[in-house]
Amino acid sequence: VLFALALYFSVVLTHPRVKFKRVLRMGLFFPYAINEVGVAFLWIFILNPQFGLLNGSLRALGLDRLAQPWLGSPGLALGSITWGIIWMQIGFYVILLQAGIENISQDIFEAARIDGAGGFGLFRHITLPLLRPVLAVAVTYWMIQSLKIFGIAYALTRGAPAGKTHTIATYVVSVAFPDKAMFRFGYGSAIAVLHFVLIVVL
Repeated sequence: VLFALALYFSVVLTHPRVKFKRVLRMGLFFPYAINEVGVAFLWIFILNPQFGLLNGSLRALGLDRLAQPWLGSPGLALGSITWGIIWMQIGFYVILLQAGIENISQDIFEAARIDGAGGFGLFRHITLPLLRPVLAVAVTYWMIQSLKIFGIAYALTRGAPAGKTHTIATYVVSVAFPDKAMFRFGYGSAIAVLHFVLIVVL
């Protein structure tokens, strides 16, 4: 989902007919520039079941039955955090992919248009194939970043409900520094070392 949205917005931002590109670019990149905990508190404001913006909007539209405890439901919490992470990270990947698209020679696009290629044909046969090296870098970077996710997940749920939203980093903290159980520094350290090895390998 992250890369589909990032690719879509990067194509939109490189289209010559699109206006207000700078404003759109700033809007997409702004969450990436905020501290993770700041994003988490903003997401709490949006998803809070009592006074949250999302449930409040649903109730205002008469859709009370769709209002949910987004961060308290085992079936919804992980997805809710995932969307928060996507919102926080998407700006970086949009800028990265946009730079890749802008590096593609316009002569190639012009030649394809002369041959009768439409918008989708240009994207499928020119933009996407020539963007693969940049996409490979973006995917690799995302894999590393996904292993390092901590701040937003810990601030939102601390792994709750029932451990459904733990990342590796939050799980290490919950094991090594539990709230109501004995500290298990050895077990937590072992997981942390394996976590470090995974990041180094990637």
